[in-house]
Amino acid sequence: MTILRAWHTAQFNQQDIADRSSMTKILSFVFIVIMALHLFKPLGLPGLKKRKDFWKIAVGAVLAILVVGVSRHVG
Repeated sequence: MTILRAWHTAQFNQQDIADRSSMTKILSFVFIVIMALHLFKPLGLPGLKKRKDFWKIAVGAVLAILVVGVSRHVG
């Protein structure tokens, strides 16, 4: 009985890790698309008025991925 429970727990943890891993991939893709769009036509949001401000989106992407990574270890 305990072997079955341990196997089920291990399977659940692997699926949970895979879901969070896909979250970082999705975030990376979304931020790359936003950065590319901003280079062609600035978004016009506060702090993102000029094309050279695309680095701010990259900083936001790094912070968002960092939050997802930290949440993996906490939760």
